[in-house]
Amino acid sequence: ATGGAASLGGVGSPWPWAVLAWAALLVAIVVSFTPAVPVIWGDTPSFVESALRTLEAGRPTVAGGRDPGYPAFLAVTFAFGGDLGTVVRLQQAAWAVLMLALAATAQAATRNAGGLVPIILVATYPGLLLFRNVLTAELLFAVFLNLAMAGLLVATCVGKTARCCAVAASVLCAALAACFRSQGILVPIAAVVVGARLARPDT
Repeated sequence: ATGGAASLGGVGSPWPWAVLAWAALLVAIVVSFTPAVPVIWGDTPSFVESALRTLEAGRPTVAGGRDPGYPAFLAVTFAFGGDLGTVVRLQQAAWAVLMLALAATAQAATRNAGGLVPIILVATYPGLLLFRNVLTAELLFAVFLNLAMAGLLVATCVGKTARCCAVAASVLCAALAACFRSQGILVPIAAVVVGARLARPDT
């Protein structure tokens, strides 16, 4: 407690600052939510066509050279009675989960409430918030890509068992990212290589 107070210039315990930072992040996330109005992008028609063909055929069917991840995501959403508005809500939820995961990673890595400030700025940046309503694979690719990198970062600052779990989760997220954008195929390869080096002393 003394060291924490000293690190803040004698202003008291760091815990109130961490609580305030988390509260600010949660407020930023809630305020940033917008109505679930789908935005049609250049890739949207082929993604939706692939999803509808998948539902009709009962097996993955990709149209227009699209990667399978996003059509599968749309097909599952439609199969459970959802529509394009539901897709947008799920994308907004995925973005919120990413912000919380990045905040937890920042705090675990820095042990400082100040590490949450960049995450709060990202959570409120209009240029990124726009894409939560766009019907394209890039947003979910970015979500899983960042979760994969966050998992590797967490693996560097946790214990033995948690490290192996973090590496496994990172590799899974990297593989899912590659399913949404095949151009990211090197991401799971990098996650496996880096993750193996992190986990090697314990497995």
